[in-house]
Amino acid sequence: MLNPFAFQQIYQQNTGMLIYQDLTRDKTIATFLEICRQLGGPEVDSAALASACRHFFSLLAEYTELYREPLAGDPWQNYLLDRLIAAENTFTRKAEQGGRRKMGAGLEEAARQDLRALHALAGLAPVAYKAALDLLDHPPVAAANATTMGILPAPVCGSGLAAPGPAGRGASGNSEEKSAPGPAPSFAGNAARAGSARSSYVPPAPGENPGSNGTIPDWTRLRPLEPGRPLPPALARRELKTRLLATSDWGEEGLELLANYYHACGTSIFGSYWALRWEHGPAGGRLTGIADPDPITFANLIGYEAERQEVIRNTEKFLRGLPAVNILLYGARGTGKSSTVKALLPAYGNQGLRLIELPKRYLSDYQEIIKILAPRPQKFIIFIDDLSFEEDEVEYKELKGLL
Repeated sequence: MLNPFAFQQIYQQNTGMLIYQDLTRDKTIATFLEICRQLGGPEVDSAALASACRHFFSLLAEYTELYREPLAGDPWQNYLLDRLIAAENTFTRKAEQGGRRKMGAGLEEAARQDLRALHALAGLAPVAYKAALDLLDHPPVAAANATTMGILPAPVCGSGLAAPGPAGRGASGNSEEKSAPGPAPSFAGNAARAGSARSSYVPPAPGENPGSNGTIPDWTRLRPLEPGRPLPPALARRELKTRLLATSDWGEEGLELLANYYHACGTSIFGSYWALRWEHGPAGGRLTGIADPDPITFANLIGYEAERQEVIRNTEKFLRGLPAVNILLYGARGTGKSSTVKALLPAYGNQGLRLIELPKRYLSDYQEIIKILAPRPQKFIIFIDDLSFEEDEVEYKELKGLL
């Protein structure tokens, strides 16, 4: 069983991250960090701890029970790994552009510290659940009496997170309990800022609170949906998650795995999806991923071989950085115009090709889209489907200007 100081240390290290600090603003991660803060404090607010535990269960259950892929590790590990892989920051963007070899030593060291902190956090779900149950069932003894009973929190060992000897506050000292995996992260100057470290936890609003009575459901016993059709981006993420869970040090082996993944597959939405769509919402235009793109391949298409080969040759030149041209496919309905474009993704997505569907009504957003895509190393085809204009329409002028 981890002693309280270990929870406190992991809380401080994760709320003090330098590169992956955006993860602490994720609602689920912030709620789990609040549980760690409660478990690591000198005094426990039982009501606040119980509320945070139930809120965390509610958030994690919503994500996990509707998940359409096999889990990597326990539900918390799977969630944290998904957020880690999808993160966009200086480290992920630099790795996307040039891999680890082009990374500054300072950036690499900062990422290494953050990844070791996250590694410790990833292994805490079963331990935190048991510790929370133990504390809520058996409130801690006052500190004055704890000294006499020999159950004050022991210091964290230099090479691990669980200290030998008497168990911590309210612990049973069960020798079968495991500490968090991986080496204990070490942060220069961490002690100096420990008192000011805070998570972004926001207590649930009255309408969101899953309740303050009853037991805490076991957040390690959640089950996803039956997996759907596996797509290449999801398969690459699943392999990465499996390999990260098998490594002993996210700060070294894990850093290399992540840097290679970002360089090969991309970061953020461009690593998670090969097909995207430009949409408009209250905040304006944005790219959204298409979770289940049309699975059509060239093997499914019949006829128009010469025209299709022209599209393939042009795309291959584009991917090699050679001069390529814009293409207009025209013909009768059902001749495979759209399918020819969509079939490029299964063939070339693993070479960095991405397909962006741009509705005709948003043609005026073209320059805004280009600003988003320009810094990215992937190759993008902007696909305008069903391109036709009525006599009184003027959108064609936008397209004419762009071409």
